[in-house]
Amino acid sequence: MTAEHPLPADVIASLKAKRKIEAIKLLREQRHCGLKEAKEMVDAHLRLNPDVNPQPRMESGAGRLVLIVVIIAAAYGAYTFAS
Repeated sequence: MTAEHPLPADVIASLKAKRKIEAIKLLREQRHCGLKEAKEMVDAHLRLNPDVNPQPRMESGAGRLVLIVVIIAAAYGAYTFAS
């Protein structure tokens, strides 16, 4: 990725939407490059533009764990109340 060859607008839009894998796939399709090259271009863009950098989502692991604990606690409370 150079100043003469910026990333396509839809790739940048995917990065802003925190969809890095989709951005890499789009870049591979449009530039006809390999996985490694596309990932390096996306990573370079993210290093140069930290405001676009997708952050890991807490909801994927921690949110599910909290939900499971709440459901178990509610089920235990209902069981204890019914007994």
